[in-house]
Amino acid sequence: MDEIAKIKNLIAQARMEQALDELEKIAPSSEKSTVVILKSNLAGLKRDRNLGIITPEDSNMRNARITVAALGLCDDIEKLLAEEIEEVVSVPNSATQARTETDNTTRNISPPPSGWPNIPVEPFDGQISVPKASNGNTKVLFASASPQNQRPLAVDKESKFVQLEAQGRDLDIIVCPHTDRDSLIKMVTFEQPQIVHFSGHGTTGGLETIDPRTDNSILLPNDDLVDMFSLFKDFGVKCVVLCSCWSAEQAKEISTLSIPVVGMLQPIDDDVAIKFSRDLYYLLVSNNPLNNIFKSARLMVDKESRHIPSLWFDGKRIA
Repeated sequence: MDEIAKIKNLIAQARMEQALDELEKIAPSSEKSTVVILKSNLAGLKRDRNLGIITPEDSNMRNARITVAALGLCDDIEKLLAEEIEEVVSVPNSATQARTETDNTTRNISPPPSGWPNIPVEPFDGQISVPKASNGNTKVLFASASPQNQRPLAVDKESKFVQLEAQGRDLDIIVCPHTDRDSLIKMVTFEQPQIVHFSGHGTTGGLETIDPRTDNSILLPNDDLVDMFSLFKDFGVKCVVLCSCWSAEQAKEISTLSIPVVGMLQPIDDDVAIKFSRDLYYLLVSNNPLNNIFKSARLMVDKESRHIPSLWFDGKRIA
């Protein structure tokens, strides 16, 4: 689109303020908040430069992050606007519409056992601190999987928005896309993150990762997950976020290792998962206990889906 091309040209000319102003004018409502965040990050960078409180290296790094995020947002908005035009000029038949609604909404592979879930919240008076590394930052390993034989998920979009929320803040986001079991073990071993985040399909029996031989799904069962996170705890992992359907079962099992774990009690839509992740990591540096941060992020999800995220500790649901 001509508007997007002009905005990208402004970015190339280092006229970022003008580019973001133009981007805000054409952005769909779902993306306007992202533009506002970028404008806030840019204003913060400009302020810190004027005050002389950041090094040239830090300034260049923050500016590069904003530039990359703005270009990525241009691509996303261009795609959304194109889809809106396509919807106007084409009317899908009922079969196509039903398939689209089924394929693109939830991160669910199979139905849960009968009666699942029926899990009450147990009293918890403690406060769980946000885990941090020795440098004061929190490192997050963002692992995702969208196998080619399953419904495609917007996990790349989710990781991009989480990275966006981390810009200029005490968060280090390490992305591990197309995750298989061995790559997850290797990444945790080398990166030693404080938080491991997984986005993908799930069932009550495990998480669906990538089979590296076929690029199809392969189940990472609950008992294997507990063994892995028992080791990961020794590498410094102190929190787990499972953004996949029915992952409360894995959250319960992993939390028996005295690790706080976020899991989903029911199927979760892509849009809900993305918003929850964005808000969770935006709030993570707010100097509040982790359990309160979780509650705030959950409260920001739409009312119909607010009951899906759950927080577990020591094998009990605490929120």
